[in-house]
Amino acid sequence: MLSDKTRQKAGLVMPELLHVSDVEYLEYISDRCSYLYDIVGRICGIDDSRIKLYVQDDGAQRPEEADGWNAVQRDRTITHGNYLCVVSERGCPILHCPILG
Repeated sequence: MLSDKTRQKAGLVMPELLHVSDVEYLEYISDRCSYLYDIVGRICGIDDSRIKLYVQDDGAQRPEEADGWNAVQRDRTITHGNYLCVVSERGCPILHCPILG
């Protein structure tokens, strides 16, 4: 899910950027979160260094203001759950091609 600021900058209504119903499918390609950063970067048309992903350790979906969001390291194993995506601005359009699941 996109952070509110990222979603608003992109002019989107829905916060969901990507929905993967079967995480095991991703594991055939890569089981590392660096792959998630790559996917989001490609969807957004930006360098993945501008992306920061966060996750709740229990996998639950909570508002972005809730406590417990932890930064996702690129070498972390992909797990089930909801990831919060924050895109830095740095003077470029935030998203070019939003995909809703």
